[in-house]
Amino acid sequence: MIHFPTISPTSLRLIFVSILLFCAYSIGLWDYGNQKLNSFNFSTPPSISLDAPTDTIESLEPEFTDETLEVKSGDSFSSVLNRAGLSNNQIYAIVKVLRLIFNPRDLRTDHKLFISYRTNQKEKNEKEIDRLVIQLSIEKEIIVELGEDGLLKAKLHTKKLIHDYRHAEGKIKNSLYVDAVRQGAHPKIIHDMIQAFSYDVDFQRSFHSGDSYVLLFDFHKNPNTLEEKPGHILFARLTLKGVDISIYRHKSKNGVIQYYNEKGEAVKKGLLMTPVDGARISGTFGRRKHPVLGYTKMHKGIDFAAPTGTPIMAAGAGKIMRIGRFSSYGNYIKIKHNSKYSTAYAHISRFAKGLKVGSSVRQGQVIAYVGRTGRATGPHLHYELLANGKQINPRRVKMMPARKLKGKELQTFLANKDIIDKRLENLRAG
Repeated sequence: MIHFPTISPTSLRLIFVSILLFCAYSIGLWDYGNQKLNSFNFSTPPSISLDAPTDTIESLEPEFTDETLEVKSGDSFSSVLNRAGLSNNQIYAIVKVLRLIFNPRDLRTDHKLFISYRTNQKEKNEKEIDRLVIQLSIEKEIIVELGEDGLLKAKLHTKKLIHDYRHAEGKIKNSLYVDAVRQGAHPKIIHDMIQAFSYDVDFQRSFHSGDSYVLLFDFHKNPNTLEEKPGHILFARLTLKGVDISIYRHKSKNGVIQYYNEKGEAVKKGLLMTPVDGARISGTFGRRKHPVLGYTKMHKGIDFAAPTGTPIMAAGAGKIMRIGRFSSYGNYIKIKHNSKYSTAYAHISRFAKGLKVGSSVRQGQVIAYVGRTGRATGPHLHYELLANGKQINPRRVKMMPARKLKGKELQTFLANKDIIDKRLENLRAG
């Protein structure tokens, strides 16, 4: 038989009171904590239940969508926006405000369009535009957006560009174009360099192993997008078989910009030696076996082989005397430069727009494009130089003399030359 210890009535009363006190303390502590929690303003987001209504989930998606629109060949402004899914009413409203500062017909394939929109909650296939940006260039853009009054407004925004300088130099291993591009030169800058040197350098024959180049040019950069726009050549030098040929950009007192050598002599002469960039000589002046007729006859010009569509430049300033189809020459242009000299260009695929008999052209202006019209076995330019109406060998004719700076204008040029030399020196030093 088990005996439990005897507890006195006094002890029982103490135990009972202790239990009551503990319960009272616990209830008070719970109530205090509950009030404390309720006093805080929690801002935690509500959780999403898998069973939540669809419209609740959709409301948490991004309100606006950004999209880049492509301008394709043959596009109109309206067709681009229509393809993006905007309604005709919205397109009409955009065009209406846009016309105040920009003609929609001037839209080009190199323009960039960015649109911000949201989907209409009632019509899911319809987009409601909030903002449209038309980037015309790296410094200019048009912004069309909704104002606080809910109406579309258009404004032209011009970004201030950073003006900077860059140089490129090295050995000519593949070609001047390829090697200079690899060193950071823009294709436009290289084209300008080739054109400036074309009065003294035959770009089809002049380069040899060990030849080199140096190039200094300026450019403008958008600080936000880092896009660059090429400027102008300030200085360029070709070293051909150990001989340096240098040019400097200079603006004369009458505002004319030309390139001069280190002595202040203009490099621009009467006629370009090469009217096609990047071509090779495939036929010289003189007697030869004709590739089509099969017998020997006089070849009264120089042939430059180049792909169809390669631009052809006017060898000198002058007036067009003949343009159109001409016998075995195919498409043909003849330009009169002065009372003695004329040049002719044959086998052309197409002419530059706007040219006709009597049109004036400037030296280096693109007048046509290489083709194989007329009696030709492949795409090339047949180029002739005529003196008093008779074809002569262009390689044996000395170019007309160049202008030379004198007096104060020469001193101004030499001071400008020193500034350019110093800038190149600083860039080379890093």
